Amino acid sequence: MEYYIKKHSKKHLEELGFSKSFLFSNDDEEYYWYRFPVYKYTEFIIFECEVLCNVRTGEIFIDVFDYKTRNKYASWYYPGLGFSASNKVIDIINKKNDKKCKEFGIKSKD
Repeated sequence: MEYYIKKHSKKHLEELGFSKSFLFSNDDEEYYWYRFPVYKYTEFIIFECEVLCNVRTGEIFIDVFDYKTRNKYASWYYPGLGFSASNKVIDIINKKNDKKCKEFGIKSKD
């Protein structure tokens, strides 16, 4: 699924809590990112979502990672391959992602 945000100026993204992504930005494109927890076990964060925005186009990329890593949570990308317990986790993650997207004004291109 493809996403975008209408208001994608640096100032607006910073007001939402985004930071410049030095990992993805280069001379041609600038990206801002925002990470937030989407699944906890007791008080420990297990998974977090990363929202990455292309400042020039407003294009949004959404990924789910193991906490504080760049390791993607595979079951979120391929939900049909997991166990029923992982489907419950995915439902929780999707609800939190949807809530944050709504808060930021992120829309689907579909």
